Amino acid sequence: MLAVQLVQPAIALSNSLKRPGLDHILRGALLSLMLRVVFPVWNNTPMVNADLPTIIYLPVAWMGVAGTSLSYALLARTRIDLTRVFAALNIQRQFTAALCLYNIWTFVAALIFSFLFARRGVGGVTVGWGGNLSFAGATLAIIGAGIGILLWPILEWGIGYFGFKMFYAQRVEHAQSDRLSRLELSLLTILGALTVPALEELIFRGYVFNALLAYTGNTARAIFFTALMFASIHVVFGIGMVIYALILSFMLSALALFANNLYPAILMHSLVNFWGIVAMPILSQRKRGSQRD
Repeated sequence: MLAVQLVQPAIALSNSLKRPGLDHILRGALLSLMLRVVFPVWNNTPMVNADLPTIIYLPVAWMGVAGTSLSYALLARTRIDLTRVFAALNIQRQFTAALCLYNIWTFVAALIFSFLFARRGVGGVTVGWGGNLSFAGATLAIIGAGIGILLWPILEWGIGYFGFKMFYAQRVEHAQSDRLSRLELSLLTILGALTVPALEELIFRGYVFNALLAYTGNTARAIFFTALMFASIHVVFGIGMVIYALILSFMLSALALFANNLYPAILMHSLVNFWGIVAMPILSQRKRGSQRD
């Protein structure tokens, strides 16, 4: 009904030479705004061209998780205690150590994709590095990050109602309470809130989504399967994290499509990671300190 009301002024104007009234102008402006916002998100025009590497390279997107797991397995065989190595560097949290390894392997995956792009003559603009971060894109990214942050306790309560937890291991779930050294805080900020979001967005929104879009020719399917792949790399944490990443992926893909580049998605991803990886541990640390006092 709303769509009919919005289109009626245009039909009336085409059938008459009368000057449109203020209500016609306002409705026309609203319709134009809706088309500019909604249509670019749901059309089937990819950011890519036919030279993009095909979907046979999709498994490379899992290199970050696979490489991190392989590193731990190889180190266990050589009887190298990675915990002691990082403890000597004043890094106490196992999550921080795993994040360092994950960042390395994800960077390798991004290099592989960059090599494939260059080999096929695909420039950075094609995979989302073109343009700039617009005010609208930044605003939507901040709103999306706010929704993502508010979604966490709601989802935690929801899956808890059915007897599930956000994380498999209790020590991972309570890692937010661990005391952070300055080095560890710097690593979490740089790796968790800056480099990892940029690398993951290049891989999943820059390549995976566009490769699936070119293959399926359907935006909704590409968004859905990209979300499944993005959620799958969080399966090592727990069922709650998988669901959370799945929901966030839909929002990140919509941002990338709206802006036709990766910058808003990277900003939203960085803000969500900063809250979960950096801000929450600091707040938990201060809360524990005040309780002791």
